[in-house]
Amino acid sequence: MIDISKYRRIYAGLGWPYAEKPGFLVVLAEEKKKDHTLPYSPRHYRVLAETETDDIEELRRYGLKYRDDFKLKTIYGDPSSPIYELWRRRYGSDVVNLALPSNHEDIDLNLLAQLVKRNTHVRKTLHFGQESRLPGHLMELMEDRVPMDYLEEYPALTALSYPLVQLELTTYQPGGHFRPDRLRSTF
Repeated sequence: MIDISKYRRIYAGLGWPYAEKPGFLVVLAEEKKKDHTLPYSPRHYRVLAETETDDIEELRRYGLKYRDDFKLKTIYGDPSSPIYELWRRRYGSDVVNLALPSNHEDIDLNLLAQLVKRNTHVRKTLHFGQESRLPGHLMELMEDRVPMDYLEEYPALTALSYPLVQLELTTYQPGGHFRPDRLRSTF
């Protein structure tokens, strides 16, 4: 069992199966501790869990398992997918809560490539497990064998991009999220 208290933020991403490509689910976490040996003292990101499967029922079961194991309220993925609608009709509330990540419209393969390069080549802060399938999928992207048009056609890359973009492009807010009732007027 993974000690989740070592991590400041934990997010998961879901890439729906596409044609012959299996669906992919990944859990990515940001460590609490800064690495002062690197310039600007960044935090490391670690892939805590991943699943790649053609079976949409198995994908749902792993989504529920990861939600419970890592105390996730939401998994980032496309809630407009017909598969998600099928899950909701069949299982009711026994499905993961899906939401699109911040800046969803701006996420594409080029952004993912730049964030991966930044965190693996420049400062080496993105870490995969020894059994991870993600490096193989990323090699296809980095070697330009993947067209840059549609991220959704690459479930593993979609699943990784959602939590990685969320970690990189949103600021950490301890204790929760934005609450409009706590705003003070500055007039």
